[in-house]
Amino acid sequence: MRISPSREEFRTLAAAHGAVPVWCEVVADQHTPVGSFLALVGDEPGFLLESVEHGERWARFSFVGCRPRAQIALIDGKVHTSGAVPKNVPTDRGFLAALEAMLAAYSSPVVPELPPLQGGMIGHIGYDVVREIERLPNVPTDDRQMPDAAMSMIGSLAAFDHWKQRAYLIESVATLGLDASTIDKAYDDACVSVQRMARDLAQAAAADVAEPPVDGDALAAPPSSMASGKYQHAVRVAKEHILAGDIFQVVLSQRFDLTLNADPFDFYRVLRQVNPSPYMYFVRHESLTIAGSSPEPLVQLRDGRVTSRPIAGTRKRGRDDEHDRRLAGELRENPKERAEHVMLVDLARNDVGRVAKFGTVKVDELMTLERYSHVMHLTSQVSGQLR
Repeated sequence: MRISPSREEFRTLAAAHGAVPVWCEVVADQHTPVGSFLALVGDEPGFLLESVEHGERWARFSFVGCRPRAQIALIDGKVHTSGAVPKNVPTDRGFLAALEAMLAAYSSPVVPELPPLQGGMIGHIGYDVVREIERLPNVPTDDRQMPDAAMSMIGSLAAFDHWKQRAYLIESVATLGLDASTIDKAYDDACVSVQRMARDLAQAAAADVAEPPVDGDALAAPPSSMASGKYQHAVRVAKEHILAGDIFQVVLSQRFDLTLNADPFDFYRVLRQVNPSPYMYFVRHESLTIAGSSPEPLVQLRDGRVTSRPIAGTRKRGRDDEHDRRLAGELRENPKERAEHVMLVDLARNDVGRVAKFGTVKVDELMTLERYSHVMHLTSQVSGQLR
C-alpha cells in the first residue's frame, strides 16, 4: 500500500498548514457508500454525502467521514466547543467568528490528485444564525434544545470515485503546534489510521435490506408547530411588510414532528431510494442526527467564484413523456412562476453582490428546466468573484 505524502513532504506541508491530509488509494469496485458507512462509522459520529444528478444517474463522488477531531456548536445563543479546538478560537463573538477562526487555524493544502472534498469541516448552520448578521426582532423560543449550528472537523474520510472505481482513504492530521519531536509520530499515527480504514473497508459486511414504504400515504399528517389561524395571521402580517417595503419575500415555515420508530440511518437509506437528489446527506453528531435530500445548493464557493442557484417554479413529473413535456411547457409559460423566479434571481444577484467584486456578478443561466425523480423545477445560476 502506497501512502502519500512521504514523510519529508509531510514535514514541509506541516510547516505551512494547520492540517495536512495523509492518504492512500484502493480499489473500490465491490463497495457501496452505504456499506462503507456502516463499516467505517457504525454507530459513532460521522457522515455520508451522496449525489444523484437530475434524479437519473449517480454523480462521480460520494464521501464517508468518521472520527471528527473537534466540534463547535451554537446552543441557546452560546458557542460550545469540544475536541482539538485551538485556544485562539473565540467563543464570545458568535458562531460565525468561531467557525472562521477554526477554518483559518486548520487551513490545509489542496491536493490536485484527490477528490474535491479532502478535509475541512462539515455540519449544519440553521436559519436563526442569521441573527449574527442582521438585526432581527422577536427571537423565537427555543423549544427543541437542539444546536442551531454544529460543525465538526473531519478526522478520517473515504472519498469514492465511482468513475474510476477507486476510494481515497484520507486522514486529516492536525499539525497545529507540532514540533520536530512530535511531527514524525503524528505522521506514523496517520499512516496506521489509513491502514486501519483500508482493513475496515475490506471487511465491510453487506447491509440489512431496508425496503421503501409500500404505501407512502398510510401515515396521518404529522402535527404542525403552528395552528392554521396563527399561520394565516402570519401571512397577513407578511403581506403588510411587503406593501410597506420592509421585505421582498418571506418564507413562512412550519415544523412537523413525527416519532420515528426506526434507526435514523435506515430512514436515510429509504429516503435516498424514494427521492434521489443532487444533495443527499446523513450527518450524525453526538446529540443530533440530520438526514435530507434536496435539489438545491444554497451557495457554493470554488476557485474564488461564489455561486447561487435559485429555484422557483415547480411541477410534478408527468405520467409519460408527452405529459411531462406538456407540464414543462406550462411551467415555462406560467406568468406567476416566471415573476417569482425573476424576483429570486434579483435577490440572488443582491446577495452575491454583497460579497463579490464590483462588476463581476452575472447571471450564468436563466430559467433552465431541470427534471428530478418526482418534480421539475425552473432554476437559474448567479455567480461573482469573491472579494
